[in-house]
Amino acid sequence: MTWRNKQDINTLILSKLDRALTNVAWQLQYLATSVVFLPAGVSDRSLILVTVYEDKHSGSRFSLLNCWVDHPTYHNLVKEAWMEPVQGSLIFTLFSRLKNVKTRLRTLHKERFTQIAHRVQACRDQLYDCQREIQDNLSSADLYRKKNSWPNILPSGVHERQQQQIIGHIKDKDRNERIGLDNEDDIAALIKPIDMEEIKAVVFSIGSDKSPGPDGFSSAFFKAS
Repeated sequence: MTWRNKQDINTLILSKLDRALTNVAWQLQYLATSVVFLPAGVSDRSLILVTVYEDKHSGSRFSLLNCWVDHPTYHNLVKEAWMEPVQGSLIFTLFSRLKNVKTRLRTLHKERFTQIAHRVQACRDQLYDCQREIQDNLSSADLYRKKNSWPNILPSGVHERQQQQIIGHIKDKDRNERIGLDNEDDIAALIKPIDMEEIKAVVFSIGSDKSPGPDGFSSAFFKAS
């Protein structure tokens, strides 16, 4: 089952809503493709992990922990790493400075936060194990109650938030009004140049507990730094 309504055992609904689909061309091109449905954790949906090639990545991937931001030495570490001399293009400079920051923060983590990471991972592993047991025994009320106790011991910052964004109406190429924006000013706003303040507002509106980007930095880093 890949989706659950996260209710108690009496009103629990489980369903297999998600699938990974391929065609013959894909199967001939990527012979080693495999698909795994991961445990949902604190979410209501299971992630689908599609592997095409063998993962040859060595070492652990960097991922910012929000607890680092609250450490007294955090801001000085980031500032010192950012100010290290770098020569090159703007994109190379940005990449190099973020890399310097990662090095400093890895050291901070190793010295101050290693045990926290282990405890959180242990909680996740126990939650995932319980969810796998539930998949094998969907009628077990005891297992479901046990599962519901695990999210409570995960970091308090792990939470869910739902937002709704509504567009007024949009006009098509013949200027016929469709659902969406209210007037010409609203339409013009869609194509106006984007300034730095708008970018900052968007980044700062992202929840600090949201998943980080491919480089491992979440919005919490940019807000605090």
